[in-house]
Amino acid sequence: MGLAPDSHSQVTPERHVALFIPHLDFGGSELQLFALARNLPPRGFRPIVVTIERRHGVAEMFQAQGIEVVALPRRGRAGLDSVLALARLIRERDIRLVHSWLWAANWRAALAGLLAPVPVVFAVRGLEDDLGLAHSLAYRPLSSRASRIIANSEAIVERSVQRTGRPDLYRIVRNGIDVAALERAAGTRAAPAAPVVGYLGSLSPRKRVESLAPIAEMVLREIPSARFLVVGGGDSRETLVAACRRLGVESSFDLAGQQADVGRWLARMTVLIHPSMSEGRSNSLLEAQALGVPVAAYDIAGNREAVLPGETGVLVRDGDERALAAAIVELLRDPARLGALAARGRAFVRERFSIDVMVDDTAEVYRAALSGAP
Repeated sequence: MGLAPDSHSQVTPERHVALFIPHLDFGGSELQLFALARNLPPRGFRPIVVTIERRHGVAEMFQAQGIEVVALPRRGRAGLDSVLALARLIRERDIRLVHSWLWAANWRAALAGLLAPVPVVFAVRGLEDDLGLAHSLAYRPLSSRASRIIANSEAIVERSVQRTGRPDLYRIVRNGIDVAALERAAGTRAAPAAPVVGYLGSLSPRKRVESLAPIAEMVLREIPSARFLVVGGGDSRETLVAACRRLGVESSFDLAGQQADVGRWLARMTVLIHPSMSEGRSNSLLEAQALGVPVAAYDIAGNREAVLPGETGVLVRDGDERALAAAIVELLRDPARLGALAARGRAFVRERFSIDVMVDDTAEVYRAALSGAP
C-alpha cells in the first residue's frame, strides 16, 4: 500500500534512529513501520530500517523511498551475532536511539544497548500470548533496559505489564491509517453483483482462518449468492482450502493471496469478517472501516478499541461461529443499516487513527527518551 508523506514543514537537525524489526514481510506492523519511517524526517529523525530475517516483501517499498535497509547476520541459533552487529551499527552510524518492534527485536536491542549505550524504545504490538514461558519471564529483566515501551492499544498494555512489571514505561501510540492512500487504491466503488464477505490478513492459526469455511456454510444457507473473498497469505491456506472442500463451499471462495494495495480489494467487500483469536490492534479492521466496510468480529480485547459495536460494526461472543454467521446475514439483509455503519466507520477512523497523530506521538516518545525525562 502506498503511503503519502505528510506536509509538515518543521525543519530540525536530523538524528539517526534505528527502526529494528525481525522481518519485512507484508503485515500490519511492517506497514505501520513504513508509514512511520516515511514521515519521521520532518520531525528531525533519519530512520535506518534494520532487520534480521529474509522475509523482505516490503523492503523494496522502503528502498524506493530512499530509506536505508540493513540486514543483520543471523547465523547462530542464540542470536548473539545479530546483537553484536546491531551494537556495531549503532557506533558506526552514530545512531542515537533504537526503536525495536516485537519480541525478537526487543531482546536483541536491549542487549545491544548495553554494548553501545543508547536509549532503547520497545514496541509491543500484540498480546504476545504465543511467547513461551522463558521468553515471558525474560521480559521483566530486559525491560529495565527500555527507556519507553510503545503499545498500540490499552489491551496490549494491560497484558504486557504483567510480564514487565513496569507500567510507568508504557505509552500508547495508536495505529495510523493512510485513508487517502486507501481511497486512491480503492478507486470508484461499484455495487457488487452479489454480496461479498471479505477477510484481510495473514492466513495463520492465530487468525482462525479455517473457521471461515463453516461460517460460510451457515451464511450460504441463508444467502446462497454470497461470495467470500480472502486476501492474504500464510501457512493456513491449505487448511482453509481443505475445510472449504470438506464442507462443499469451495466454489463460493476467491483466494486472492497476498496483496499490497489492499484498498482495491477492500473496495470489493460488503462486510469484513475477522475471526482472529487474539488481537492487539488490527489494521485490517481499521482499513475496512476507513473505506466504509462494516466489520463483523469477535468480542476480544483489541477489537473493542478498533470497533464501535453497533456503530461501525458488530462484535459477538468469542468463538461463537454461529453468532458471527448470523451477524453477517443480518447485515447483508439490511442495506440501510450497512450504510449507517459505513458512514460512522469512515468518520471514526479519520477522527482517531491518522498517520500524522501516530508519527507525532512516536516522535514525542523519542524526544522524551533522548532527554532522559521520566
